[in-house]
Order: sequence, then structure tokens, then C-alpha cells
Amino acid sequence: MILRALGTNLKEFFSDFEEKKVIYKKNERVPIYDTPDGIKEELLMTDTEVKKIEPIIVELEPMAQTEEENYHEGSEFGYILEGNIELWLDDVKYKAKTGDAFYFKADKIHYIKNSSKKKKARVLWIEIQ
Repeated sequence: MILRALGTNLKEFFSDFEEKKVIYKKNERVPIYDTPDGIKEELLMTDTEVKKIEPIIVELEPMAQTEEENYHEGSEFGYILEGNIELWLDDVKYKAKTGDAFYFKADKIHYIKNSSKKKKARVLWIEIQ
């Protein structure tokens, strides 16, 4: 009755909540340029603010590390695609290798480091807001 009075139907009323884009192609990735030496980051999808999720592929050259991120709202999830990394949360070091995953609330200073002196590391890192 209310929808009819508004001149709409259920599908149209909730159309703002419909997902428009489903597949994000590799060639559509957005490079992130303000990274430290030895780090390459690519945003895997667009409209991340609206979706409240920010998935990134992080490639770390041997012994490279991401910048320290300060405390913020939300959580962080990562999956090690290749290599060995150190995850630092405040002053505590956690080790992870290919196939391992991590999750933490982002209420700590955090960064990752490639702990290998010879091999690259690749991590799928997802910030959830």
C-alpha cells in the first residue's frame, strides 16, 4: 500500500541496494602509487567506500615492508598467496607463509614485511570498514 502510494514497486524501491557490477577484470585494477620502495599495490575493485571493503593485492620485494598504518575503524584480513611475511601489530610480530591467513581489528599500528632475502611475497589484503 505504501509503495503504491509512492508510485513504485518493491524492486524499484530497493534498486539503490542492487549490486550493479559483479565482475572486476584484472585490467581494471587501480594502481596505488604512494607506496614504499619494493611495494606494488593494486586496488581490485572500484566504489570501495560504498561497499565498505577495500581489497588490495600487495606485492613485496625481498625484505620490503608496507608503511605503518595507524589505528583506524574496522578490521583487516589477509591471505598469503606467495612467500613468507611478518605481520606486525603494535610491537608484536606474527609469521605467516603461503596459504596462511590473518585477521585483526585495526586498533593497532600495523604493517607487513616480506621476511625473505631472495623471494617476492604476494598478499591479498582486505580492509573491512
